[in-house]
Amino acid sequence: MKIYQSRIKFFLAILISSSFIFINSLTAQSKENTIIPDTPAGKQLNDWLRVFASGNQDEFVGFIAQRYSKSLLEQDTAIDRAGGQARTYLHARSFDIRSIEKSTAQEITVLAQSSLTGLWNRLTMKVEEQSPYAITGYTSQRIHPPAGFPQRKLSERELVKEIKAFMNKLTAVDAFSGTLLVAKDGKPIYKTVHGMASKAYNIRNRIDTKLNLASIGKTFTAVAILQLVEHGKLSLNDTVGKILPDYPNKQAAAKVTIHHLLTHTSGMGDMHGPKYAARASSLRQVRDYLPLFVDDPLSFEPGARMQYSNAGYILLGAVIEKVSGENFFDYVRDHIFKPAGMIDTDYYEKDLDIPNLAAGYTNWIERGEDYQDFVLGQRRSNYGGIKGSPQGGAYSTIDDLLRFSLALRGYKLLSAASVDLMTTKKVFFRTYAADDTYYGYGLELENIDGKHVIGHTGGDLGVSSALEWFPDSGNYTVVVLSNYDRGGIIAIDKLKDLIIQSQK
Repeated sequence: MKIYQSRIKFFLAILISSSFIFINSLTAQSKENTIIPDTPAGKQLNDWLRVFASGNQDEFVGFIAQRYSKSLLEQDTAIDRAGGQARTYLHARSFDIRSIEKSTAQEITVLAQSSLTGLWNRLTMKVEEQSPYAITGYTSQRIHPPAGFPQRKLSERELVKEIKAFMNKLTAVDAFSGTLLVAKDGKPIYKTVHGMASKAYNIRNRIDTKLNLASIGKTFTAVAILQLVEHGKLSLNDTVGKILPDYPNKQAAAKVTIHHLLTHTSGMGDMHGPKYAARASSLRQVRDYLPLFVDDPLSFEPGARMQYSNAGYILLGAVIEKVSGENFFDYVRDHIFKPAGMIDTDYYEKDLDIPNLAAGYTNWIERGEDYQDFVLGQRRSNYGGIKGSPQGGAYSTIDDLLRFSLALRGYKLLSAASVDLMTTKKVFFRTYAADDTYYGYGLELENIDGKHVIGHTGGDLGVSSALEWFPDSGNYTVVVLSNYDRGGIIAIDKLKDLIIQSQK
């Protein structure tokens, strides 16, 4: 697996992170595990679940190498598949089987809950018809709670109690490091902090520790673009070539519009890859990023579909600089961070001594020049690139992000019409457990069990973050900043579930 392929898979794992309702109180019957039948498929599932619960990645590799069919192992190696299961393990730890949805000799589907989070999954195991019944397919899919498993509406006090208990549970197994804030009607009702900002120097995270935001920064870039549109300096229908007449990629210059860039429908792709790895320590200005992708052809006709594009948001940064006449970082600092009161937010250069800035800790390990694994065990420190960019990588605090959210929704940064434009569906993003997610302008627009969630998530090596608000679920706002690969993902999944449950 190439480094850039691993990184794209990581971003996609971040992006498809959704949440569905967690069951706080189960009936006595539902707390008991269901017995898996003694069929060929059932035996393979039972054996796999036992290995999975061990958390031993070497055992993952051994099981997959011995039990998976040749055709599956030709598609992805046992090591690569074990890496994927290692990421699932961090979210689940083990599965408690609650019911059997389908069972034949060659296939079994069960409904299960994660022992760490209580979130529901549909597990399916398929095997060959003849002994030794090699595994031909195994999937784990997040689902809504099935019928017959009751939910209990939570009061605000109960919600905070559940969140506190859950965060303590994550910390106890070292699944989360970072900060978390929950606000209602713009007022914080719960804050917590866990883990280390620097393991090497034994420095703990603080409530005001600055943590990497990763792709939450795309929302800042979108706000900047819409500010310039409001000021008449730019149109959403302008092509790249109109704004940047010297842009070398003539295909993109002629066909790609600002709207396409904002909605990831430009046909442009990622910027991470061998070129990025070779230059990461010298990327300090927007112009430094352009050679990483400027010669890449478009993957499809602009507007035809969505393809998440970090390169597209870098190009938006170049547009901002051209139209405003200001350096991108200065523009965002002066027109977004300062008006919003974000005193501890910036695109810090990480080779400087920045007080109270957290290191990131990742399970991704480089195995040579162009190979990378996800491995359970000791995390390694990773500050990432030297500086953030228009596609992400600013550092901030939970309080500053709440200020930003309130300033945006309070029309201090944009007009009501522009905020409505940001938060209106523009392009279909994904379907996950029957819930559709769309993309607006720099914002993810989720529909979870009929309830809207607006915001953006972020992820990179040693980073997982989220800023979400719930307009029709008690007007809650959640900010999660973690300096672990998966910590913020696990936390935001559960908190979304709890908040939506509180409105049942």
